[in-house]
Order: sequence, then C-alpha cells, then structure tokens
Amino acid sequence: MRANDTLVAHTCDIVQMFASGATSSDVRSSIDIEEEPLSHLVDYLSGVDDVPPTTQIAILVGSHSYDRRPAFTNFSTWLRSAWEQGYGVRQLTDIDQAIFESFIIIDANQANNLPHSTIEHLAESGKQVLLIAPSTKQPSDSTFAKIAGVQFEGESHLQRLDEANDATWHLVGRLTQPSLKDAGTHLKTSTAPLKLTATDPSLERTRQLMNEPRPALRAANWARIFTPGDSTTTLASVDDPLSELDGRPIITKRAVANAHGETGGNVWLVGADLDAFTRATLLRLISVHARVRPTNLEFPRGIEVVQRAHMTFIVNHGSTMAELSNVHGSDVVSGNRCTGHVALAPHSVMVVVEE
Repeated sequence: MRANDTLVAHTCDIVQMFASGATSSDVRSSIDIEEEPLSHLVDYLSGVDDVPPTTQIAILVGSHSYDRRPAFTNFSTWLRSAWEQGYGVRQLTDIDQAIFESFIIIDANQANNLPHSTIEHLAESGKQVLLIAPSTKQPSDSTFAKIAGVQFEGESHLQRLDEANDATWHLVGRLTQPSLKDAGTHLKTSTAPLKLTATDPSLERTRQLMNEPRPALRAANWARIFTPGDSTTTLASVDDPLSELDGRPIITKRAVANAHGETGGNVWLVGADLDAFTRATLLRLISVHARVRPTNLEFPRGIEVVQRAHMTFIVNHGSTMAELSNVHGSDVVSGNRCTGHVALAPHSVMVVVEE
C-alpha cells in the first residue's frame, strides 16, 4: 500500500472510531498516528473526548470494544443490527450508565450478573429492556426467567446460519449492504430454517412496514423452550408443523407497572438466534414503544451521520458517491468549507464543525 493510501485509510479509521464513541486515547492505542497530519487530527478531535455520541439505544457489554466499522469483529449481531438501521448505539459496561437511553439491550451473560431488582427498576421507570436469552441452560436461569416472565424448560439446536450467509442483511443493511439488487436471489438459498409467525398484531404491522421484499420472520442456530407466564404476551411463535417447537413462543413482552400502579416500560425476551430481517423488525417495534427513531433515515443508503458535541461525523460506507444537502461549516478532514450541498466519495469521511 502506498504511503498516501495508508494515510487515507488511517484517517478513515480515526474518524470512524470517534464516531463509534472512542476517545483520543482509544485511537492512539489502536492506530499508528506518528505522521503529523494524523496526530494533528486526533488532537483536534480530542475536543469531544468528554461528550459521547447522541444515542437512542444502549447495549450492555462486558468491556468496551471500538472496532473499525464495518468489520464488527467483536460486536454483537444486535449492535450491528441497530447500527445498520440508523440508530445511535452506545455500549455500556455498567448498567448505572443507562441514564440517557430509553431502549436497553442486555444479553443473558450480562443479565445474570445483575440483580433482578435492577432490571425491574429500569422497566418500572418506563424504559424498554430487551433480554437475549441464553443459548443453553445456565445456573441463574431462574432469575432470568423471573425477569422475563417465563418458565424455561430446555433448549433446542437448529440448523446453522452464519451471519456472512444471512441473505436478509441485503434487505436491512442500510450502511454496509446498501444494494438490494441481489436480495431476491439470495433469499432463495440462504434463509434461516425456522419460520416464525407474528401472533401479536403490532409485530405483524411492523413487519409489513419494512422495506420490500418482506420475508417471513425466522430463527436459526438455537432456541430456548419456555412457557410464558400469565402477565407475558407472546409476540411470535414457531410456525413449522415438522418441528418439535411448532407453536412454541420465541419472542415475548411483559408489561411492568411503576410503584404507583401506572404504566411503565416493558421487558422483551428473544428466545432464539434471529436473522437480520427479524432483528431489524423487532428493533423497529421496540423503538416505537421507547419513542426513539433512527437518526440516519433521512440520509442516502450507506451514509452514517453521528453528532458528537459540536462536531458532525459523516461516513460513506457505500461504493458510490453520495450527495448530501444542508451541510454547513468546515470539514476538518479536507479543510474545505461546506455551504449546503456536498458530495462524499465512496468509503470516505468528513468531520464538519459549524462556523
């Protein structure tokens, strides 16, 4: 790789890391920035170190990981799904940090480390809490079941579907899969094996509002077998007469009232590994309850826009030139002034500061 190509690549990496919530120290420990232009850029962007990106969804993880998007080597599929749909996503290492977002995703490993009362309090305060069930039985299943409002009975192994072969990414990947031209062909050969039916009208309406084509909701890899409690609503169940899981619930919701008996939030449960389209559909439904909406829907496919303090980070993940309007200020990367209309080259970045 030529020196100039390396400089451009590192510049993109730096901007994408800051867009993901990284600080200057995170960047310096991950990228070689000895060249003066890179070091100067990181010094300038360090002005937002103390201000996280504007976010709508929080995901509780074991430790911070700032991958260079869109690789997502250490990111969960749920984080990628939320990011691809245009939501601002923040990773939390401590549930007490969940003070800005009204929509929180917690997987089983993290939920097992939290007191039942902590998650219950989040829902009582009006937040939407999505729990991802454990793929196998764990010692603290009883606590997890109480939070979700279900009774676990076992687990079932399903036919595998790797993320790389999941055709539905072509339907819902706004950023890293901006082209739909091959979606129809892929859907014939690379769908998740277990078909689900939306048993709740709200989930089916949400599916119908997704971009065409709209495949069936599906699951793969594993599923937990459980029975919902009296206060828990089944949103989707297995629709496969040949499966031992036929009719079994996969997605549920439990409404939680606050201390005054008034309507609070909900605890949602996913008891299987869902494909990309099904994850995106459920995220859209929960976001309505959380009263949040994706921030990037107004921009062309492939464009990620992140607001962080007084800086606007713009990344073109697509393979074509993107035209953006209403962009005003100075681009820190190129040094150019933006007077409204800008054209951003494929796989390029901008950091706009209002003058």
